[in-house]
Amino acid sequence: MPPVSRSGAIATMRDGSVSRVPVYYPEGVLAEEREAERALALADLGRTAEARLAAAAFLRKYPASPLGVRLRHRIPGIDIADASR
Repeated sequence: MPPVSRSGAIATMRDGSVSRVPVYYPEGVLAEEREAERALALADLGRTAEARLAAAAFLRKYPASPLGVRLRHRIPGIDIADASR
């Protein structure tokens, strides 16, 4: 799947949909996908440090997720962010 456009990433973060859903459905069916998408949107916005932290948290919570490959490919330095915790 190609990266989200910068305008798409901005819209995702601005409308708050990624941030609001966990309040109502913290462990909903799509929680894993939502958390991965949040990290990817941060990366697309150039907020690399935040993206690394979000991706590292995702990988700790979902170590066997197939989405981990995508995060590691798109967000360099995830393992560095995780080691600093």
